[in-house]
Amino acid sequence: MGKIARNEEKTLYLSAIPGALTLGLVYLFDNMVFVALGYACLIACVLMVYGYLIRTGKKLDSILLFLVIGTCLWNLFELAKDPSGLAIRTFAVEIVAYLFLLGMVAVGYESVIVRSFRKWLLALCLLLSPFVLAIVVAGGGDAHIRMFESVFSMTIYKTLLAVFCVLLLECERRFVLCASFVVLFILIGDRASAICCAAGLLAYWGYGFLIRRRLVCWGVFCSIIFFSIAVPLVYVSLYGTVLGYEINQFSRDYFGSNFFSGRNIIWDQVFSAISENPVLGNGLNSRVSVGVINGTDGVGLSFHNTYLTILFQGGIVGFALFVGILARLWSLVFSDGKESKVKRVAFCSLIMLLVLGCFEVTMIQNTVNVALMLWLFVAMGNTASEASVLMRDKQGAL
Repeated sequence: MGKIARNEEKTLYLSAIPGALTLGLVYLFDNMVFVALGYACLIACVLMVYGYLIRTGKKLDSILLFLVIGTCLWNLFELAKDPSGLAIRTFAVEIVAYLFLLGMVAVGYESVIVRSFRKWLLALCLLLSPFVLAIVVAGGGDAHIRMFESVFSMTIYKTLLAVFCVLLLECERRFVLCASFVVLFILIGDRASAICCAAGLLAYWGYGFLIRRRLVCWGVFCSIIFFSIAVPLVYVSLYGTVLGYEINQFSRDYFGSNFFSGRNIIWDQVFSAISENPVLGNGLNSRVSVGVINGTDGVGLSFHNTYLTILFQGGIVGFALFVGILARLWSLVFSDGKESKVKRVAFCSLIMLLVLGCFEVTMIQNTVNVALMLWLFVAMGNTASEASVLMRDKQGAL
């Protein structure tokens, strides 16, 4: 009876984590009560993760723990430069994100979490479907994706990336699944998420190749980090050139939107600010003024790039710690050299997050709940072979 009671307690803890994580999305609504409730759900989610770890005696990954502590201490140093309300919020949100990631890596793969998360995500799909349909019927694209922005942040649609991941665990027709999500995201005007889905499927297929070629595997990781900075630099330099004009015209003709969406103006100022204090950074409350972009005051706008945000706020030191965390996650996904569907989906989620970081700051700051959903799948990569996954599934069914 004691063992049964412990299993029931474990199941209750694990199944509640996805629920709190999904309910945390209410902080994306334009209502202060909902915002507070959403943050409370996210904090409760982290507390449940560590409550489970204490009860089961599972250990945190020592390398990841060292990097997370180092990152938090460095962010504390950056916060001391200008401890404003916005900077404190940024600091608190990052701590929640890193603690959740650290704890979930220790939890690893648990079938109870996957089953519960699938139910919550499918319920979320049903709730979002009328809004998505309305956007598509209205014509989609940049002009209509914001039509409900007075109610909630349009980034809530990016939670469909987590739906893609959970379906990828079960679906056999993965190309059809990916194509469906790519088309859906293009129709509603979210090209970044469409690119993430395509990149995620390529990662799923390429996992078997990379796991047998460690040098190539780490070459891919280094290339992603390099291009995360190089591509924005090239993007900025293209503005005002003949090639840039041709690319922009192509984007207008075939996608109905400009290639230069205003990010080039923001990133140009960001690169200038980074060069002024490249090592120590500019603080968590740092902002650049870029005038007016698409009718919006350019003071305090999101940088729309996680890597540039980290480099701008934390300097090379903060950026190195962040890359160290990503590298550790990358190594855990390939840790034992054995393949499993769970590890493939974990790698898919990690690639999607890395790609998404080139367009948004959702990995650790803005609308972080979207990232936490994908971090959950990444954390599942800290598990062993397919045999051990099947064994855990059988134990969870007892």
